Amino acid sequence: MVAPGPLDQLAPMTATCPASLRTAARSLRHTAVAMVGLGYRTPATGSRSWLYFPQPDIPFYRATNFSKYAPGNIPGADTGTYSTWMTETSLSLGQGRDRHALVRSCDQALRRHGLVPEQVLLASTHVEVIPYAHPVPTLGRAVAAS
Repeated sequence: MVAPGPLDQLAPMTATCPASLRTAARSLRHTAVAMVGLGYRTPATGSRSWLYFPQPDIPFYRATNFSKYAPGNIPGADTGTYSTWMTETSLSLGQGRDRHALVRSCDQALRRHGLVPEQVLLASTHVEVIPYAHPVPTLGRAVAAS
C-alpha cells in the first residue's frame, strides 16, 4: 500500500501501527504554504518561469509567472491582454494570515520588483492555503521518519 498523506495523520489511522511509531510521527514538523494567485490586465512579459526571493521584506519565497506555463492559465488564453502570477508564502504551524493583507503585500512586492507595471489593474485574486507543504528538518526527524 502506498499512502501519500502526512505520516502524523496516517499513523493514528492505522490500526496495527506500533505505539512507538505513533509517538515518533507526532514529533514530525511541517510548514503550510499560502498560494496567492494574482491576475493582471497587462500583457504577459518576461522570459523566466519562476523566481526565488530570499529577501526579508518580500512576503513570498517564490513567484511563478503562470502565463509562461500555458496560455490557458489566463482568460481566453489572451496573453496580449492578461498575465498571471502565483506566489508562495511559507506559514509556520498554526500561523494565521489575513488573506486580504497577504494579497496586497504580494501584489506590492511584484510591482516593487518590476515584475508587474505599477499602473496596471489587478483583475483577479485567489488564495489557497496548503496545510502540509514542506517538511521541517529537526534533530529527531530522521529517526521519526524511518
